[in-house]
Amino acid sequence: MATRLPSHRCTSLVRSLSLALVLALSSAVVASCSLVIDGNAESCTADADCVNHPGKTLCDLEEGTCISPDTCSTNAECGADEVCTFASPRKCRTLLAEHCGVIYPDDPGIYRDENALLIGLTAPLTENGAASSTGVSILNSAKLAVDEINDADGANGQRLLVLVVCDDTGDSNIAEVNGQALTDMGIQAILGPAFSGQTLNMTKGTDDDPADPADIASDGTVARGVFNISSSATSTEITGIKDKAPSCASEEDCPGLVWRTSPSDLIQGAAMVAYFPQLEVIAKNRVEPPRPKVKVVILHKGDSYGSNLANFVHENLLVNGGVLAISSPDVKNLDYGDTSAAATPTPDADVIAEAIAFQADVYILIGTNELGTPLDAPTEPGVMQLIEEGWDDTTMDSKPYYLFADGGLIGEVANAATLTGARSRVRGTVPGTIALSPTDPIGLYTGRYTQKFPDDEVGSPTVFGGAGAYDAVYLMAYAVAAADGQPMTGEQFARGMLRMSESEPIEVGVGKFGTANNILQNDGSINFIGASGPLDFNPVAGEAESDIQIWCLAASGQGQFSTLFYSAESASMDGNNDAVGTCPFP
Repeated sequence: MATRLPSHRCTSLVRSLSLALVLALSSAVVASCSLVIDGNAESCTADADCVNHPGKTLCDLEEGTCISPDTCSTNAECGADEVCTFASPRKCRTLLAEHCGVIYPDDPGIYRDENALLIGLTAPLTENGAASSTGVSILNSAKLAVDEINDADGANGQRLLVLVVCDDTGDSNIAEVNGQALTDMGIQAILGPAFSGQTLNMTKGTDDDPADPADIASDGTVARGVFNISSSATSTEITGIKDKAPSCASEEDCPGLVWRTSPSDLIQGAAMVAYFPQLEVIAKNRVEPPRPKVKVVILHKGDSYGSNLANFVHENLLVNGGVLAISSPDVKNLDYGDTSAAATPTPDADVIAEAIAFQADVYILIGTNELGTPLDAPTEPGVMQLIEEGWDDTTMDSKPYYLFADGGLIGEVANAATLTGARSRVRGTVPGTIALSPTDPIGLYTGRYTQKFPDDEVGSPTVFGGAGAYDAVYLMAYAVAAADGQPMTGEQFARGMLRMSESEPIEVGVGKFGTANNILQNDGSINFIGASGPLDFNPVAGEAESDIQIWCLAASGQGQFSTLFYSAESASMDGNNDAVGTCPFP
């Protein structure tokens, strides 16, 4: 009776062997005949057999060989509005998704070019149905950088930049969905999200271990090997995120994939604590005789950014003669909920009522767009307007002062301050540097932004995150030059970032673009000076320290820097007192 071998390409190679040999080896042949008989490293019986064959990860069961999962290799093989995705499995895909509806420049001749460099962008372009100044400012700034770089023949003088733009509406879950959509398109570098909670959600994924803040889930962009850079996420949790590129062969030589042009809130928290004594003196002396004490409410968003920064301030702030705020009955620390979560789309009304009832002299507000009132929806008041309109004027001589963190330097807060007459009582902190002249990096950026978007009533170059987004696009373009022709994977973008913080100073913008490319193409490094400030990146944390500016609102409603700032180098306030000059108090 004949022995029947499994249907497999190896069968013909063993028919000439003796029946005894076949019987003895048949189980080994079925499992892995390529190792025993023909030496063909691409033979297989299941996909798992192809795990060590780069580019051929699927098993063709009929032929018994490992094959490529790719269905295209060039954009020319795809439809008129599609591209062949960069990352395997390569397939024809449109650059559009549920929340990703904008391509910039929207020119198939550019985005379907084989050399085009596709960059994802996710930001809160809208929140609660209204245009968001944070997202619009970030997008406008990125567009400005893309246009400047493309006018200079693109990254490395060869690759035109294209933005694939997604609106995450300030929702952490949508930000994660956008990250997955962009990586499914094969995009290897993403600018955004704007907020810390969204950044953690997108990069880590949501099925991580809540007990392990460094844990990374399979659906996060880090696990997918994609580079991410945020221009305005400041949470301290991002510093310690586990973000090594999964493609790295050596842990010691493995760059992180999560970077930011904004500093950690450890610095901003220290700045808020250091500035508060000046505000406390103003609040005490606004009546005669001066008040012996002030009351303070720290009112914050319940996400990673708001909670961590508020708790830092609460634990380090000194009030009323040096009493630690955390032990003082004159200070409240209140959480109004995470308004970026679907379950809490608006601030908790009971918490806001408690904050108003406390009748504080100073409200320290830490959050994002929900703090202000949308320009196109004045009937939907945010936190600041609710406090102003709910104030009991009979119990105090005057209304309170406000100290915002960086998330308050937005059009929505300026709108609320103008509507309620609180403009001159507003102060805030924000990472960055002051423009000393129209020709320094931030001055040039501000002028070019205003020239490109003269009629935009939502976005502004002074909104936190805008300058950092402009810087981020230039940094990604410089990473291409540093790669010297290597494929631009997420790991390669990260490796390029390691060469941006030493050697020759290079100011962001078109003026030094060619010089920077030449240096990087010749294995050199640059010391990148951005519109958001000098970015001396810590290569492990993927972030840079920054001075923290004190800002106020001009008569026009625009945010402007005072002459006072917190020096990251000296860890103290520096410059002139802002009670006069550019930011006078009432």
